[in-house]
Amino acid sequence: MRILHLTTQPPSAFGTNAGALRQFELCTRAAQAGHEITVVAPVPAWMREAYRPAEQLTSSGIRLVTTRRRARRELEALSAIARHPGMLLRLVAAPYYGVQSEMYAIDMREAIRAQLAGKPDIVTVEHDFAIRLGDEVGPEIPKVLMTHNCTSAYYGTRAESASSARRTLLSIEGRRVASYVNPRLSGFAGIVTVSTDDAELFRAVTDVPVFVVPNGTALDPARPQPPTGPPELLFTGTIGYAPNRDGILWFVSEIWPHILTQVPDARLLVVGRRPDAQVQRLANSDSRIEVTGEVSEMRPYFERATAVIVPLRSGGGTRLKILDAFASERPVVSTRIGAHGIEVEDGEQLLLGDEPREFAQQVVRLLGDAHLRSRLSINGRRLIDERYHWRAIAEQYIDVLDALI
Repeated sequence: MRILHLTTQPPSAFGTNAGALRQFELCTRAAQAGHEITVVAPVPAWMREAYRPAEQLTSSGIRLVTTRRRARRELEALSAIARHPGMLLRLVAAPYYGVQSEMYAIDMREAIRAQLAGKPDIVTVEHDFAIRLGDEVGPEIPKVLMTHNCTSAYYGTRAESASSARRTLLSIEGRRVASYVNPRLSGFAGIVTVSTDDAELFRAVTDVPVFVVPNGTALDPARPQPPTGPPELLFTGTIGYAPNRDGILWFVSEIWPHILTQVPDARLLVVGRRPDAQVQRLANSDSRIEVTGEVSEMRPYFERATAVIVPLRSGGGTRLKILDAFASERPVVSTRIGAHGIEVEDGEQLLLGDEPREFAQQVVRLLGDAHLRSRLSINGRRLIDERYHWRAIAEQYIDVLDALI
């Protein structure tokens, strides 16, 4: 099977985010299974130098065709408008990420056409907001929309936890995304989502077949020793991603004080890319909090953790941080939206709490009960082995593409 993969963000095993990691796992495992994968993606100079995505992919048998990215988004916008003045109207008519993808597509178009001339068996388009990357694909080649969440619903969840002014803007953006994406879905042979909840959202607006290919864990299941020393809570993720930033700030302001009243020697470890000044100041205001920024390897931080927290109030898709915690045999406390899309049961694989005092009490309960921590860790690990290992998930992905061809 010859797969042409179109994306605004190159697949990467490290240094980027969960979306890039999901692409990397699916594409590289498909290549290892003998399929021919070509990726077309814009790659900025800083990424070429820091993470060398072409080398990552070439070593896995994947061909990467790179297109230009400007150093700053402002320059990208000016360049796009200069070459295509109509882009000025798109800034008003289309949602933010849709416009950004269209700007990338200007430089990607020639490369996409060149690869289509080679007659791939199928084309995959990454992210619903980048749906127009598939515009060049004719009806003779099936194309599949790969989604990480339903972006219109993602804005809806962010609106629910935002202040009144931002709530209005986020709700409007969610409607703009729906108006941008939904009419274009009919041109696709199939849609792939990461959860059954997202699948139902798409099925409600289109007759195009929708398939669920869940997220998995990039960490090979391991059995680290129980941590020693004071209890340590781990929060991980790209901190620059709005739901993660909101989640950790909410945790520290609303939940952390309740935990400290009962577990005064607790520690909090915040690990992830792009923490802004407000998140970095958390460590300055409380010596029990450590903010690391980006790290090259997550396993040592999971090994330090007594438990992993996922205090998210918004977002979509599914959280790789929970699956990584399960693979590392670390117990998890999450909000329900944080555990969205993962087939778990409260009290079996993790503990759930949505209100600050409820979440805090679940953490305190977990820290005080070694037997509970052990049971949740074993159950979480079993779930990875049975359902959420990338090896099995990649097989589902290949089966979907093969069926659509």
